[in-house]
Amino acid sequence: MLLESFDYFWRGPEPLPIHIIVPDDELVEIRSVLTENTDTPHISINIVTDGFVSPLLNSVHHVSGTAKQMIIKLAAFKFVSTPFYLTLDSDIVACKPFQERDLFLGQKALTEWAIPTLMPWWQQSAALLDLPSDPQSIARGPRLFVTPQVMSCEISRKLTEHLDKLLSKEWVAALIEKYTGNHPHIWTEYTLYDLFATEYDLLSKYYWLPEEMPSTWRLHVPGQSIWYADQFDSWNPELALLPGTAGFFAVLQSITAHNLDFDRVQRRWLKAVSRFYPDYPRSGDPDSVKRSAVVHHQSSPELTSFSLPGLDTVAVYSVLGLLRPYDIDLPKRRFGGRSDGGYVLADVLTPLQPVLSYSASTKRSFEDELLSHGLDVHTKPPSRLGVATACDNIIGTDLSAMDIPNKNAILRLDIEGAEWDILASIEPGVFSHIQQIVIEGHWLHKLRDNDFREIAQRALSRLAADFTLFHVHANNFGTVSTVEGLLVPDVIELSYVRTSMVQRKLSETVYPTNLDFPNNPHNHDIVLSFYPFVPTYAETMITDAASQVVRQHTARRTARDLNFRVDG
Repeated sequence: MLLESFDYFWRGPEPLPIHIIVPDDELVEIRSVLTENTDTPHISINIVTDGFVSPLLNSVHHVSGTAKQMIIKLAAFKFVSTPFYLTLDSDIVACKPFQERDLFLGQKALTEWAIPTLMPWWQQSAALLDLPSDPQSIARGPRLFVTPQVMSCEISRKLTEHLDKLLSKEWVAALIEKYTGNHPHIWTEYTLYDLFATEYDLLSKYYWLPEEMPSTWRLHVPGQSIWYADQFDSWNPELALLPGTAGFFAVLQSITAHNLDFDRVQRRWLKAVSRFYPDYPRSGDPDSVKRSAVVHHQSSPELTSFSLPGLDTVAVYSVLGLLRPYDIDLPKRRFGGRSDGGYVLADVLTPLQPVLSYSASTKRSFEDELLSHGLDVHTKPPSRLGVATACDNIIGTDLSAMDIPNKNAILRLDIEGAEWDILASIEPGVFSHIQQIVIEGHWLHKLRDNDFREIAQRALSRLAADFTLFHVHANNFGTVSTVEGLLVPDVIELSYVRTSMVQRKLSETVYPTNLDFPNNPHNHDIVLSFYPFVPTYAETMITDAASQVVRQHTARRTARDLNFRVDG
């Protein structure tokens, strides 16, 4: 299942190199089985033997299989040719399309963090490294989790050199000697790696730290791995596969679930993935999947290596960061119908308050409801704005003609993509007349284009200087795209209020809310379960919301019906 899922979901321009490490005496048999039964044109398999990694793995008698796997993951820097490598075990599957740039932002890697739970692992490794081993020193915050992980060749190399000197013998021999086999009182590869890198201030050089990462930028799909056999009945693989949800990989049968029938896991997985991807697996031969997986379960870890992406990802990430919503101390209220054309405002409206609306839509439920509450509504056709570069002061002129007290008007812009040029070029003084702005932001998939990205960044930066974004809603007439490895809603409704009017804090709200309705009532709403819209604490709530979407729709719709698009 590992190889078939990685072959299917890999979207890189070249085949993905995967190194499979096997016992020396099983090399011929495993190579034969892989050659005969595995049709994976999008990955490049390189078989490496234990003895090639370290002769000691064959020459020392009674080396624990667990210790051997952990040593291999630390030693992989010897045979990969890239700065980072992704560690895998045979019970891991890829759950959605990915490529190198999904796992990196600039020169730093994504990794999986978690609060330490098995303290003996950390204490044994700390003692081996001659570092403080008290729980208070170790459990001061999130630390590296388990496989899969992105590992730095440089950190692994420095760690093994440090172990050579510290333990006064070759590090592989030392770790074999120090491995007790008395679980959980053992050292582990990731606890050694984390403790060493933390002590020598290397993590921040090679990784985005927990406090820097949005919670949805994950390696593991939250809550959709099977660590124990009793988790199978509540396992929802459709959620792991749903575009727009966090994480890329899941563990489908950890060693702790050894009493779980693998055939049941495989059948459940294939049933779920076929709902989204009817041609999965590409080989079209489920028996070959099973035969390959059985062999992999008897062998050592798999690893895949990655180079670094371009810096366009950083630029897109920076623009998206300007769309991070805040919670405010003012009540919110929806105005307009329960479909397309409604918007959320801060409920501080007053009679005769001026409203200036530019909309290409014929729907006027937003304006009509404000009019019914006694506001002074002025609607303008988008043609009034003309060509964006020539209309710098049109909005200002229209506002001035309305005799508006400072900072009191409500502005609506729904002008089919022209909003970015207008907001980027608007005269600074115009915003002094405005209390709130609602915008339908169009075509964010164009953030992959340098010119569009610069205009959008300038527009959003101007807004952020005076206004707070306090409500977001994805328009489900649009889709969710992947731009430079980041999920982006094509069309999004944005509600801003003047910052001087509010107390604000980073959002703890999961969108959509009870104020939101699908613009297209015949399709489900889009759960904004990705950066920058999701709050850092809210993964459980997101799981509940996305699970509801899955229950309602995946049983009868394919991925195309779900109205998602994932581009490279």
